[in-house]
Amino acid sequence: MRAILDGDRIVKLCIEGGVEIGKPPKGVGLERLRWDGKKLVDLATLTNLWVTIGKGGVPQLHASKLPGAIKVDASYKDRRKIRVENGLLTTTAPIKVVDKERLIHEKIREMAIRELIEEGKLVAEK
Repeated sequence: MRAILDGDRIVKLCIEGGVEIGKPPKGVGLERLRWDGKKLVDLATLTNLWVTIGKGGVPQLHASKLPGAIKVDASYKDRRKIRVENGLLTTTAPIKVVDKERLIHEKIREMAIRELIEEGKLVAEK
């Protein structure tokens, strides 16, 4: 089988032209398949993905390093956690962001309490 490629992404399958990619695995759509230059790769089998920022700031997933691609420690299953914020890639889930904010507030509170104890304005519990 032959395919027209855009980088490692398969744009469409064809009979003539394009690149010989072999037979795609059954049950796997083109959106999940990539061509690494030697063989077809199912993104769902990878533990790390290469990601570029596509048109409109949409993350594009790749199986191998391409110009401008960043290696991200995320699986295909985690793909919805990959976001572009202010032109930068992030894999931080909203829950983790909330947790970080909570931790920052707790640290600020601890520092304020320590400062009040040192100034003698608050008595520490024993």
